[in-house]
Parts: sequence; C-alpha cells; structure tokens
Amino acid sequence: MQPWDCGVIKHRSPLHDSPHARFHDSTTREDMFAHDVHLILAWGTAFAVAGVVVEGAVRSVLGRGPGRLAEAGVGLVLVLIGMTAAAGLAKLVRGERPAESLHFLYAALAFGLIPVTDSFGKRASPRGKALIRSAGALVALGVLARLFATG
Repeated sequence: MQPWDCGVIKHRSPLHDSPHARFHDSTTREDMFAHDVHLILAWGTAFAVAGVVVEGAVRSVLGRGPGRLAEAGVGLVLVLIGMTAAAGLAKLVRGERPAESLHFLYAALAFGLIPVTDSFGKRASPRGKALIRSAGALVALGVLARLFATG
C-alpha cells in the first residue's frame, strides 16, 4: 500500500480491467476516480497552504510586504480549495457523504479563512501583514487537518 492510497484501493487484478468491474468494497471505478481526485486535490491544497505559512513566516522575518509570489500563493490556495470542493460535490451528487456533516462547514471555513485574515491586516506594517497571513494560513492548515479527519 502506498501512502497516497489511504487504504482505499485494496489491489487490482486483471479481472478488474473491464469497465463494469467492481472493487472489493463494491465501489465502481467512477466512484474511485471521484474519490481519488478529491483526495489528490485535498493533499495539493494542504501543501499549498503550508507553502503560504512558510512564505508568510519568511516575509515576517525579512520585513517585506506581499509581492507577486505571495498573491499567487493565496490565489492558488483558493483555486485548489474550490476545485477540491467541486470534486467533493461531485461525490455528494453520486450519493457519497462525508463521515460528519461538519465537513461542509470546515470546507467553507477553509475557503474564507486566509482572505478574511488578510483583510484584518490591511493597515498593518509589512511585517504585521506577513504575520497575520502566516497565522491565518496556519489556522487554515488546522482546519484542513480537521477536514481530513471528518471526510
């Protein structure tokens, strides 16, 4: 088992190559694809948010204001969270539900957390803006961890 499998796909045999094949847990290939896309996007989002945390921490040490890279990082995080939510909605439409209903609340919180904390730092010094963004991204990383636990 690979670390990125998360124990979902047990193993495949040549018998599972037909389009109508089912896996051991009665999940179709299409269900597995939606789950895998959602999981890959979720991990990508977590790594992108961790990058925003590091970027904010480095800027706070250097005392620099946000540049193009900082804004691109936040934009990337928002796009990834949106794509992950869209993949999750695709799973929901197919009849799959998260383990806890709070998963939806955490997803909305993760989407808005970094922009909202950025708005708190509008009048702060460059170092303050960096610290606020880093703190907001760190809290968002905690929310993402909770999303992994409730998904």
